[in-house]
Amino acid sequence: MASVTGTARRAGTHSALTFPIKVASALSVVLAAFIPIYRVLPGNISGLWTTVTLGLLVATVLLGLGGRPKWFGIWVYAGYAALAASVTSSGASGLSATLPVAIQLFIIIGIGPFAVAGLIQKNPRLLVAACISFLVTQTASGIAGIAQLFGADVLGWIQVNERSPGLAGHPNVLGVMSALAILVAVSVLLGRHTRGLGRASVLTVLCLNAGALISTGSLSSMSACVAGVIVLLYVYGYRLLRILFAATLTVLVLWAVLSTPFVSAVLRDPVQRFFQVTGQTQYTSTLEIRSETYESAWESIQRDPFLGRGIDAENAAAREFGTVVHNVFLRSWYQGGLLLAIAIAVILVSVLVLVVKAVAARNNGLAVGVIVVMMSYALTSAFFEQPYYWLPVLAAWATLPAGSMTSAGVTSTTASPSRAAS
Repeated sequence: MASVTGTARRAGTHSALTFPIKVASALSVVLAAFIPIYRVLPGNISGLWTTVTLGLLVATVLLGLGGRPKWFGIWVYAGYAALAASVTSSGASGLSATLPVAIQLFIIIGIGPFAVAGLIQKNPRLLVAACISFLVTQTASGIAGIAQLFGADVLGWIQVNERSPGLAGHPNVLGVMSALAILVAVSVLLGRHTRGLGRASVLTVLCLNAGALISTGSLSSMSACVAGVIVLLYVYGYRLLRILFAATLTVLVLWAVLSTPFVSAVLRDPVQRFFQVTGQTQYTSTLEIRSETYESAWESIQRDPFLGRGIDAENAAAREFGTVVHNVFLRSWYQGGLLLAIAIAVILVSVLVLVVKAVAARNNGLAVGVIVVMMSYALTSAFFEQPYYWLPVLAAWATLPAGSMTSAGVTSTTASPSRAAS
């Protein structure tokens, strides 16, 4: 996990950490542990987690502890666009309903990037500690997901439609959190910063979260994971043809394992999940449902492309039976209006630019990989104002150098000539 701290160590102060930084760092590590299990927390606890998280972001900036994230202008505009959305989308619900959501979104994407960047720059060890905290809880959730495959009831959570939610509250959430854990574990193993028992522990984390990801049956999360791992491996110096060959071999081996009578009896493999998504089984076709919500949202946008329907929870659904629009760009336009849609579009375009630059410079692999996982997942999920979705993005973004991508990066993973040539 040492690769996580390259530039942050160089950019951070060498003096002793101040008391506010110590407190904020300790609180951040605790909050990170709850990201994978936020949805299963009791209402008062989850509300407290959100309040403390948002308060920490605001307090960090107000105390002058914030830093400058890469392309900070994107986040400044996004924050103000979120506030503007409370007005441009208040017609159906009123400002009293839209303003609280707008303020939360403003804090997350308008203040959050500066707060997280400042904390990581001033305390280089924070990111490593937060990653470990996240991995411990997420791996426990992953183990629960695997146990649910065999009919286990874990703290009242069981399989739903043959899909494991783990301790994440939903299979898709367990899936994307597993994908993040896989990415971090792969980065640590490739970086060769661990030996012996430490390396075995990381490999165990990787295997458990891979099993958890499969148990969710979440095609969105699996696709996001594959995209992130491909970016990471390429940045580490592996040739694309070799990556594709390894991916194909992995799929074939996985298919063979999943086809065995014992495994297939307890696990619905991704192919069966694909049939279910596309409406070729007795289960409801999620692809059809989402397509209908997209059509409904687009029709609403065409009627009024400037004003949103409302960013409050009451207007999140695009169909009568309450299905939320599962696409962060379309949802932001449908609910928040044109200004918010432009902000999300700029963030998505900037992610593409980051990928191109990271691949060209062979640098910042883990950071960009994490961003790719979360933002590609955002295009097929209910990703919107939730802090537990945005925080991994902000943490990864905070590690990117504010200057040129070719400068030394926080996840400097430039491969050796021998590896790049292999």
